[in-house]
Amino acid sequence: MCRRFAGNPVEIILMMRGKHLNIPQVAFCVLLCLTLITLNPSLVAAQNADQLWRVRAEYQYRGEPLILEFGLACSPVWDKASTHRLSHDVFAGPRMYGVKTPDGKAVVVSTKAFCNRLQAKKPNGGLSDKFLPMTIVYDNPDTLEFGVLYASDEAYRNPKSLLSLPQVTFELIDQARFKEVQRNSARNVVRLLRNSMGMVE
Repeated sequence: MCRRFAGNPVEIILMMRGKHLNIPQVAFCVLLCLTLITLNPSLVAAQNADQLWRVRAEYQYRGEPLILEFGLACSPVWDKASTHRLSHDVFAGPRMYGVKTPDGKAVVVSTKAFCNRLQAKKPNGGLSDKFLPMTIVYDNPDTLEFGVLYASDEAYRNPKSLLSLPQVTFELIDQARFKEVQRNSARNVVRLLRNSMGMVE
């Protein structure tokens, strides 16, 4: 069984049938946990996340409406043991969510920094209506090898821009609604990515 503990220092304790694992088993267990977290968002959301959000980003793509709507799950962790600062990390994700466009490209929004900024007790998660998520337009939704990043007002207002400034809303929801949003969301074009260490990102 794999567990994640927060403290000072942060510890990951892995045990199987009451016995401590050796280093290869530890590495395998960590990788397995991370993979399950990415592959089974509903399970992780139900067991770990304390904030479930509906994210809706409305764009104009080449003058036509394009909506990205998906569920995002956040869970509190200690990100800096030395300062004891409570932060949030994405467990059920997704860290990136994107959809195909009618002309065969892909529009992808990065959610990596969302959980750190969202506040459950404030309207729209405490974010202003001018909030700009990092958005990428990829030429090929199958490979995601080349894309143009939109990260500022100027990028959207550029005469060659394919996107208009988005309207992004956040709604705190319960588990039942979260699963419903997941079921109704368009298929995410972003596949599982693995870094040089073989870890899922």
